[in-house]
Amino acid sequence: MTKLIVRLIMASLLLPLGGLLFAVLIATTSLFNPGPSILPLVLVWLVEYLFIGTYWVLLWKPIINWTPARIKGTVIATILALGTGVLFGGLLLISSGDVDFGIGLGGIAPLVSFLLFTIWVWRETEQERLERLGQAEGIPIECAGCGYDMRGLKTTTCPECGASPTLHQLMAGQSARDSHEISQHETPQNP
Repeated sequence: MTKLIVRLIMASLLLPLGGLLFAVLIATTSLFNPGPSILPLVLVWLVEYLFIGTYWVLLWKPIINWTPARIKGTVIATILALGTGVLFGGLLLISSGDVDFGIGLGGIAPLVSFLLFTIWVWRETEQERLERLGQAEGIPIECAGCGYDMRGLKTTTCPECGASPTLHQLMAGQSARDSHEISQHETPQNP
């Protein structure tokens, strides 16, 4: 199993783990504060945001190119996500008149928007892709599905279309000249 697959599995576990943490925090706060109160609910959401944000950043940190612009974009995404939550929670509060409902359901918006914003901020730019391809040696290896140049990738999964061919299928999809040159690089020549 590749590290990317493990990261994707860990990413899919984020929301169930966050939901479990939320349930435990709500149950714990209701034991100590049985009546409705805004402060415990806000504190629960803040702990939830801290958990989700830390988990998400630590999960993807090793494979993200942390440029100053990307760090700044992550900070802006965090602020925008919190603003989205305040706006969404406020709209729910105004429409329902129930503070617990507004804060309770409105608290979901920052989580979802933070994940979406960071996916957009952390994506590989065209310049980074060109640099990665420039550092990769050899002949272009094109994805059979979409023609994406897969040189320099550590897996056979195409980041453009999601196809996951085997190495044999990738070689078979190359032109005859390229397949011959690729096979020449793989097998040592006997003098």
